Amino acid sequence: MTFIVAGGVPISVASMGLNKNGNQAADKNQTTPLVNWVVRSGYPNTVLDANTLLVNAPGNVVIRTQVTLASGWGGAGGLWAQLVRNGAEVASVEFAQAQTVGTIPAQAITVAAGDRIAVNIVNGNILTGATVQGGTGTYVYFDPA
Repeated sequence: MTFIVAGGVPISVASMGLNKNGNQAADKNQTTPLVNWVVRSGYPNTVLDANTLLVNAPGNVVIRTQVTLASGWGGAGGLWAQLVRNGAEVASVEFAQAQTVGTIPAQAITVAAGDRIAVNIVNGNILTGATVQGGTGTYVYFDPA
């Protein structure tokens, strides 16, 4: 009996990253997925699908996320940048009054092929809206751990 053994190089999780393209309103009293992303410089293996990073293979990664507002937050709390995987929160950061940059601490997580990484802006304030600023100051990216 003949046995054929086929082997290959296992696929490893690729580094991926996005920058926000253009400003976006964070309307009062709702959660808004951030849309209109572009591939971040230095991350050529990025898979952008439906405004999410589409993970190519399983592995351990460190995700970095930041959201920049066009002007300081006018409310007294109630505005968060939220990192999500497959629709569930991984981590978030709340904006203080007059704050313009919300950086979520680096998150070390295990991902699976097909996982979707996205960013939301959560505005729990019923009186005040905000504007997320596009460009390199609003991003989400990950690298293998």
